Amino acid sequence: MQIKTTTAVLLTFILLLLNAPMNFAQDDDPFECPDTLPPRLTMGYRGRVLPGDANRIRAEPSLNAESLGFIPGEAEFLVTGGPVCADGFVWWSVFYEGRGVPGSVWTAEGSSGEYWLEPLYVPNFITDYSYRGISLSYSSSYGSSPTGSTIEIGADGVDGTVDAVQITYASWLRDYGDPSKVASITVIPLDDYAALGESSANEVDALITMLETRTFPEGLDQPPFVPVTNAEQPYQALPQFLEFQNGIGVRYLTTPVEHFVTVSNTAPDYTFVGMTDDRSQLISISLPLYVPILPESSEEGLPYQTDDDGSSYAQYLNDIETLLESGTIDDFLPFLPALDTMMESLLIEVEPPAPTLELSPDDVTYEFPDSVGVSLVGQYLDIEPFADFTGEEAPPVLRFEFEMEEGQFNSNWNQILIYPVALTEELNLRDFSDLAEALENRPSPVPIVIGPRINAGMPLYTRAEYIHFQNGSGIRYIAHITQDFTQVSPLYIFTGLSDDGLHYIEIIYFLQSDALLNAEITQELYATSFDDLSGFYRDYIDGVAEFLDSAAPDTFTPNLNDVDAFVRSIQIGGE
Repeated sequence: MQIKTTTAVLLTFILLLLNAPMNFAQDDDPFECPDTLPPRLTMGYRGRVLPGDANRIRAEPSLNAESLGFIPGEAEFLVTGGPVCADGFVWWSVFYEGRGVPGSVWTAEGSSGEYWLEPLYVPNFITDYSYRGISLSYSSSYGSSPTGSTIEIGADGVDGTVDAVQITYASWLRDYGDPSKVASITVIPLDDYAALGESSANEVDALITMLETRTFPEGLDQPPFVPVTNAEQPYQALPQFLEFQNGIGVRYLTTPVEHFVTVSNTAPDYTFVGMTDDRSQLISISLPLYVPILPESSEEGLPYQTDDDGSSYAQYLNDIETLLESGTIDDFLPFLPALDTMMESLLIEVEPPAPTLELSPDDVTYEFPDSVGVSLVGQYLDIEPFADFTGEEAPPVLRFEFEMEEGQFNSNWNQILIYPVALTEELNLRDFSDLAEALENRPSPVPIVIGPRINAGMPLYTRAEYIHFQNGSGIRYIAHITQDFTQVSPLYIFTGLSDDGLHYIEIIYFLQSDALLNAEITQELYATSFDDLSGFYRDYIDGVAEFLDSAAPDTFTPNLNDVDAFVRSIQIGGE
């Protein structure tokens, strides 16, 4: 996934915060706080505690307020409100994820002579994401990276389904809010959905009328919502029509339920329904909100009667709508203007799903030197192995494991993986564009632009060369992968692309080097005490890199030339 700052989106976001809709209270008076440094933080952006001492957090912006702990030095937070001048300090309301408790707290920005906090106007505050032709810009402060998939959508009471595209956020709102709720963006083919049955066709017609007339159906039980479900929307607050890049929709706040509901501070959803200008796609979006002006969920009675004619419940919902519509910007997290900007960034040009891996192990041929091993054992895996560890959606791969002769060094790491390029990139699992550019232009020195997906660091890589295989090319290098200050075990790594751009190949193979084991730099490592190891380790890595870079090919086992020859012999598919 590419991460970059989108200037237009950032500008729109800032303008929306400064020029919010009429139903948000605004304070246009310039902020003043005598004998303090000028505030530097910005509501809606992230900040951090400067390196050094931790910053105390309190329940209110006051030195007399309850102390709730500390934010450690260098820890990041989201600015949710402020500034407030009190007790000779500038205070900010912040949400610190590491606290693990819902809601915001207050912390001081500094003293009269020094700042304790600093703003983080980081490029990844606004993140671009795309999946199957659906693209958007979203704030990475509110959740993890989204994941796209193809799902089946039906309508309540209707047999049959249609294929739709759904993008979900696994950890929307991080560690607070209702963990049972899922933030989702669903894009559904309009004609196919309308053809499912009468209920879906009526809902589509009503949605089209609402968007064409820009008239929100106040007074109805609920506005048109796709897909049709048996859930009700007992209230609709803060409706606003929004245009996105190639369409229009309406956003409002509601809580889809199938029974009476107490609207707690985690109950409302930011809801958006719309369609593209060409009427080819329907858009249905649900994003959970945290609304601190609403009460926390409680089992101590209901704020309405369930045994009357429904009038007390209707009044309760009216009161909820009134409260929501009187809220200020920082009474909603995420901020509604930020989510509106996210909606306006949408571009819906749905593409067919990328082809899956259409290879079998028999479609990969090679010549296998005896020194490299006895044979390769290949299998088709439905999902890339590392994704089992990360829980990500991942493509199928071909995996080949090396079988070695008795006495030959072997490792479970020794393997070849072959990925389908288009599907892997569609899932935003890996981006091969930098590798493709390097192989086309062949810059010098040879860049290391992609490596194995392993939960460890790569402090050493050297001896990089371009190598052609039978129907492709790639980059070979020798590396060390570790999670600690470990002795170098040289890894032969090859990353390449087939000439037709369809397949990515990655080879990991352990080498042995008696010369390295006996080298002076290795003996220095053995002589270094554990307490001094961290300080010496960078010198050790640099020394090993220099040694490996000049070592003769036959000082490796197997001979480095033999492994290169094996790589050059590989053919992926074709004749």
